[in-house]
Amino acid sequence: MACSTLLALAALAATGPTPQDPPPVRYRVQFLQTMVGTSEGQHEQAVAINAHGETVGQITIAGRAWAAHWKPSGDLSLLYAGEPKGSSLAFDLTDDGLAVGYAVARQETTPFQWSASGGNVLLDLGDGAVPMAVNSAHTVAYAFRDGDRMASAVRDASQATLLIDGSGQDVLVRDLNAAGTATGLIGGGGTPALPFRWTPAGGTVLLTLPDGFVHGHGNALDAAGAVVGLSRNDERDQATLWDTSGAPTLLPYLRPTSTQSTAFAINSQGWVVGTEYRSADTPEAGAAVIWIDGKPWDLNFLALLGGAEPNLRIHAALDINDQGQIAARGTVKGKGRAL
Repeated sequence: MACSTLLALAALAATGPTPQDPPPVRYRVQFLQTMVGTSEGQHEQAVAINAHGETVGQITIAGRAWAAHWKPSGDLSLLYAGEPKGSSLAFDLTDDGLAVGYAVARQETTPFQWSASGGNVLLDLGDGAVPMAVNSAHTVAYAFRDGDRMASAVRDASQATLLIDGSGQDVLVRDLNAAGTATGLIGGGGTPALPFRWTPAGGTVLLTLPDGFVHGHGNALDAAGAVVGLSRNDERDQATLWDTSGAPTLLPYLRPTSTQSTAFAINSQGWVVGTEYRSADTPEAGAAVIWIDGKPWDLNFLALLGGAEPNLRIHAALDINDQGQIAARGTVKGKGRAL
């Protein structure tokens, strides 16, 4: 193995005020470990980060995608990959280091969990199940095919399973917090996709869209149950925050010419991370965004303040922990890298 260009982002104190609108924070880019020969494709990404700075995601080795885990020190472990020509992705991990993900080979999906002490363990979640999130109690939220529709469920450590009711429509769960509250989207296809909040006691509650929008996605939620995601109409996608009462707030664009933005994660301080870009056709030209107190900041600018090299381009911020550390994806000198 060699040290190359997987990165983690760590929040530092602000460098000091400037005459107008001083940045609230700056970021240091820490290069993590990767394997030689992973420069093919644009599929490397860090998708989740825990309280200790461990990250999981995916790297590409000679054209093959592998689920990956990185210690806070930067040491890399390749997780479950399944059959020789298969691929895999890790979606989430807990603060005690339990990761969940799935492998795909010959159009078959195999869900798994991984820990440093226990290695890979296959999850018996049913055919085609994809674990999307895991919480501190090791409860797993997962999606699966149920006939001709997508369904989702939550299974706890005792194997007790609760379905997320979608009233006969497709249900795609996206996140699960420590309290067992889940979010995602219901519908799609011939009907509007709508964000939801689900609890074991209260069931499914659809979230209200802002005026003028007809579709929405719930992508993540904080410990209190506030949800972030996007709202969509025929003209634009816009990152959205739903508070614990379900009231929506559109998060402002970073640039006036942008028409697409998405929020992917929120921490306990209310910091929200995501991406935005100018056209629905150019997500890889996008800029990673962090909203602090509702104001958007370009993560590339904040990383430059922390000493990042000018050739680094951060496209999307995918997760944030309560220390402000971020898991992301981007490019270095044009090569796709997890950040």
